[in-house]
Amino acid sequence: MLTSSGMNLLSWGTLMGAWIESVSEETTKVTVITKRKMPLDFVTTLTEGTFHTRFEQAVEIVKSGQPLPATPPDWNRQVQ
Repeated sequence: MLTSSGMNLLSWGTLMGAWIESVSEETTKVTVITKRKMPLDFVTTLTEGTFHTRFEQAVEIVKSGQPLPATPPDWNRQVQ
């Protein structure tokens, strides 16, 4: 999966790639890489850690039978 985020006050945006591999029936390996669109930017709009947190939130939402929301859940929401 390849995507990007737009710019904000701190960054010109971020390029993102995620690879999702089935390891077994019960295990999935997720690898993600994020890069700044402009090398001189000090921050990215999404880090690898943030991606994994969001991905885990999405998996829990889908497992509960709910559709994914149009906007992400509150950042402070802890995944159970």
